[in-house]
Formats: sequence, C-alpha cells, structure tokens
Amino acid sequence: MKKILAYVMLALIASLWGCSDMGDRDNPTDPGADNFDASLVPGSDTGDGGNTGNDGEGAGDEKDSSSSKGFSSSDGAKSSSSSSKGSSSSVTPKSSDSETSVSTGTMTDSRDGQTYKTVKIGDQVWMAQNLNYKSDNSYCYNDSAKYCSEYGRLYTWADAMESCPTGWHLPSRDEFVILANIAGGSSKAGKPLMAKDGWNSNGGGYDTYSFAALPGGARNEDGEYVLLGEQGSFWLASEDAFRFVANNLPLYIAPNNRGRGLSVRCLMDTEQPSSSSSAISVLSPCKTADSDDCEYGSFTDERDGHTYKTVKIGDQEWMAENLNFDYNVGSAKSYCYDQSELNCDKYGRLYTWAAAMDSSAAFSNSAAGCGYLVDCSLSYPVRGVCPEGWILPDSTDMVKLIKAVGNYSVAGSVLRSVSQGGTDSYGFNLMMAGMRNNSGNYVNKDAIGYLWMSHPRGRYNADHILFEKVESARYYNNYRYNSYSVRCLKDNGEMPESSSSSGTPRSSGSETGESSMTDSRDGQTYKTVKIGDQVWMAQNLNFETDSSFCYNDEDSNCAKYGRLYRWAVAGSVCPSGWHLPSKTEWETLFSAVGGESTAGKALKSSSGWSSSGNGTDDFGFSALPAGELDDDIYSGKEQGAFIWSSTKGDSELVAYALHLYYEYGAAIFGYYNKDFGFSVRCIQD
Repeated sequence: MKKILAYVMLALIASLWGCSDMGDRDNPTDPGADNFDASLVPGSDTGDGGNTGNDGEGAGDEKDSSSSKGFSSSDGAKSSSSSSKGSSSSVTPKSSDSETSVSTGTMTDSRDGQTYKTVKIGDQVWMAQNLNYKSDNSYCYNDSAKYCSEYGRLYTWADAMESCPTGWHLPSRDEFVILANIAGGSSKAGKPLMAKDGWNSNGGGYDTYSFAALPGGARNEDGEYVLLGEQGSFWLASEDAFRFVANNLPLYIAPNNRGRGLSVRCLMDTEQPSSSSSAISVLSPCKTADSDDCEYGSFTDERDGHTYKTVKIGDQEWMAENLNFDYNVGSAKSYCYDQSELNCDKYGRLYTWAAAMDSSAAFSNSAAGCGYLVDCSLSYPVRGVCPEGWILPDSTDMVKLIKAVGNYSVAGSVLRSVSQGGTDSYGFNLMMAGMRNNSGNYVNKDAIGYLWMSHPRGRYNADHILFEKVESARYYNNYRYNSYSVRCLKDNGEMPESSSSSGTPRSSGSETGESSMTDSRDGQTYKTVKIGDQVWMAQNLNFETDSSFCYNDEDSNCAKYGRLYRWAVAGSVCPSGWHLPSKTEWETLFSAVGGESTAGKALKSSSGWSSSGNGTDDFGFSALPAGELDDDIYSGKEQGAFIWSSTKGDSELVAYALHLYYEYGAAIFGYYNKDFGFSVRCIQD
C-alpha cells in the first residue's frame, strides 16, 4: 500500500507542478521519479523561500541533490575543438543597489560565425544568450528554425558537454551556485537572472545582471516538445539542470534524463585550454570486411569456468561478449531469454539492475542493497556481478567508449555484431539480446540491445545504453526491475575498500559502551549503547501514548518489538534527556559503522529476521524487524524495520525514516507518509 501511495503521490505532484515532460521516455508510464529529487540551489541566503507557484520543484525525493554519483561536480566540461574571440566589454551595471561588478560584451564562435552577447558577473563571464551551435543531437523547438534563432538549440547532455566553443565550457554545479548566490541565493535568484521578455503571461524577470535567461522549453526523449515560454532548463556538467520558471522568484537544480533536450549557457574558462586537448580522440577502426587487427584476448571467470573473449579499445579493455554468469539471490535475478539455455549461450544472461549491481554483496560491498525503490549509496568503481578484476561500467566509462568510436551518431553500427547488421569495427561484437520486463515477458531479441550501467536515477530507474538496427546508439534510463545485458570492463585500479569505522565493533573484543537507562514515566528499562560519540537506545521505545500501536494490536509484540508511532507523536515521545534523532544524526551513525552500503547488516540484530536476513549486530544496536502500520494495516514483521527521524521531507506530508530490510545489507534512508506507524529509537541529548 505504501508503494502504491508513494507512486500516486509522485504522479499527483507531477501534474500539479507541470512536470509531465519529465521522466523516463523509454517507458512512458514512468511518473518521472528520477526527476523528483529537485532541490533549491544551496546558498547562504536565509530568505523566506519565495513563492514556488505551480512549479514546486523544491519538493521531492529524499536524495541530497548536492551529490552526484560517478561524476565530479567541481569541474565543468571542457569545450570542443573550435576557436572564439570576443570584444572588449563595457561596464554597464544593471542595478544601482548591487555591489557586484557587471559588464557586458560579445564573443564570436569561429565554428559557424555566430556572435553571442556575454556578461561578466563578479569573476565569471557567461554567455548572455542560449547556445545555438548545431551538433548531432541538438534540436530546434518544434523543429522550427525560428525558435533556434530566438531561444537557441536544445541539446542532449552528451552533446551539451561537447558543444561550447574553445575557451568556454558547460558549467559545473559549483560554478552555477556561485552565480545563484551573487543573484540573491536560492529563494530569490530566479527573476534577477531571467530575461524581461520572451516569457508567457508576463512571467519574465528583472534581468538585473544582464544574464537574460530565456524559456526555451525542452525536448523529451520521444521527440515531444514542451514548455516553451514557461520554463528554461539549462544543462550542468554534473548531469543536473538549473531551471527558471515563469512568474517564479526562486530557481532550482534538478537531475534530468540525459536524453532530453535542454538549453545550454556556456561559461568562459578561467584558464585557456592548452593545445593538448583533453577531449577523447576518435580511434581508427581495427576491423573491416577484409581484415581484423583488433587487440583481442581472453579471460576465464573462476566462479563458473566460463571463458570470455576480450578486446582493447583505446585504453579500455572490454569483454567482447555479454556476461553469462548465473546470479539469483533474493529479488536480484538473472534470466535466459525465453528461459532457453541456448539463448544464454548465444546472447548471455539478462539481469535485473539489482543483480547487475550485486545488491546482495556476494562479491563486494560497493553496491550492497541497491535495487528497486532504493536510494543507493555507492562506492565507485562498482564490481557488481562481474568477475574479480572487472567492473560494471559507470556512465563515464560508457560515454568514453561511445566517444572513442565516433559518438552516439555512429556507435550503434560500429559496435554491433556483423551477424546483426553492424560493422563491428572495433571488435566489441554487441549482440542485441532483447530484454525481460517485470511481467516476465521477453521482447526485442535481435532488434534491441540494452547494456546496464552502474549509475542510478532516483529510486526507480538506472542508466543504460540502447542499441537498435540503426547507426546511432542512445543513452537512456529505465526501471531497475527490467532485465538487460551486462558488459564488463577491466578494472584499471583497486576495488574500493569498506569505509573505516569510527565505532568499535563488538567482535573486536574492545569495550562496547553498553549500558542501560530507566524511563521514569513508566519504569521501563532499556539497554543503551555508545557508538562513536553517540549514545543510543539499543531497544525500540515502548512508551504508550496516543497514536502508538502494538503490531497486530497484540501486547506481546510491543514487549518484543516496541510500539509503532505516527510521526506527529514520535518527535516528543522520548524520555527526558533523550530525543528523536535527526537525519544528520542517523547519517553520523551510518558513518561510524562503516557507511550506508553496509550499515544495515552491521546494525540489524543477529536473530529474528526472516529468510537468513539476520545482521551481524557488530555494535550492539540490535535493530529488530518490527514491521509497520500502513493505512491501518500491519505488515513486514520479521522482514523490515522502519525507524523515524525528526527531519521532515520537502512536503508537509512526509518525513525521513531509516528502512532496514531482510534482503539488504545496506541502510536505506528515505521519506514516508507521516501517518505511517514506525518504530522509534531515541538518542541521548
């Protein structure tokens, strides 16, 4: 019921916010979950948050939008090989009460001769117009040249990373935050940076800084154009986009699907790039119809004795076959197409994303607990289901391959097997193995190939590359419960080790800090434990109050598991000298026991969990699977623990809570409806 309610909430929010353009376009039924973790740009202002209007992007998923898995948010993307020149800028302050230096000028893109206005704001020099350079995967709104002239082109993320002229780059998140803070901070920077004209319903801004942000709309992955005149969304190098909304004072940063078309504003490099560009050079084909000079090798997977052909492409070494290792642990499954071993022999196995990531931590802890509806805490590189010494490629690895063979526009043909109509120019021998969907249907064999990557999208989706019987390849994301192929990449470094723990595991034989406290209100005594610098109750609270419940209304369950509390009372139910822990305090605990990816196993009790789901209880925390109360229905006893935090979510309806599950070794931290009945663990003041 909880999952259904969460899904409905997301769909409802999407309709209210005007976000129907967002989400996974490989599967049009996706509610856009990966785009609901939008957040206001972090800043130093303490304003009232402004009026979010119809956009409402300040609400969303629990994931901290300041994190970017697999990418550095501190470095912008360097430009492509072109040259540009600019005029000397004249000082033209736009606001008499602004202390920031603002000056304007122009620059000319030598690739096509187009001239752009520029503006220096503080120490940054920005284009003051949307980029309009034509690249392979860029578009005019509604395929009309007049919109390109007025609003610039709409770029996929991969093209946006390469489209700025020499001396300019796609800005990083950090660079954009500097601009936002100059313009007043997250709650106020929208209108000062928005153009006065070009917005629907007189929804323009003040253009205080001559940045003149325009509402170029967006192009969805299915080719649909939306929101011209209503929203302006601009790519960042960290895969996010910053967004302006008509009649809205705040501005927002939100993750976006890489395949969507959004606007680009280039930022001048602080140092001019050297002649030795860091751009990836396109490699010459090593294979033709008449010869094959590719650098092949072979590798035997010691787990099952299977030998794979390998190929070196640039400085990467790839398996030249799809993985065929049988992985089935809990809900993490792999399959043969149509349940035929012959198809496994020819195409390799099809893996859910949880299986591809090794969510059960059978081989490493780098992606422990990652599966559907989980906000993963990853340690890159991710070995996943791959053999020792090999990794599941992340988005950077896959983009590097695509660029090395000539970009997306040709990658589909040059990487595809000759037997399936490609040229296989680099010996990669891609087989279009099709997929298995969540209904158990097998589709698209010999028509589409899907390769998982280790990069998650929200809690529902994950990234993959899609190949069809066309020249191009496409970057997509889709539901994690779908089953796709896996191509492993040779690891070029050591696998990450588990995070060091500042807590003291009980197995070490050291002092554990275990003690007890008595609640003077009812005389109940609770075990306590010191982990790092924190002192926690080592049992769930069992103080009876309004809006608290015994599982199945049985007192014996209260005695064993403690009571289940609605969030409204959980915040004040702890004894004097103790309190409901905040999200930050929970995160401190996770760090003390080794990180979120393994905290679940370390904190779970060593007995009482179903299906061999017990933890190791290394620190004496002894989390019990007390279940939950959802819509007056009790569920999950012996399978899951849900424990409240004091931190509210971005909506008034939800708050953060810890979720431990019998199948996962990770600690899952998300937000849930405040009306649910969850356990309470108190922490000492």
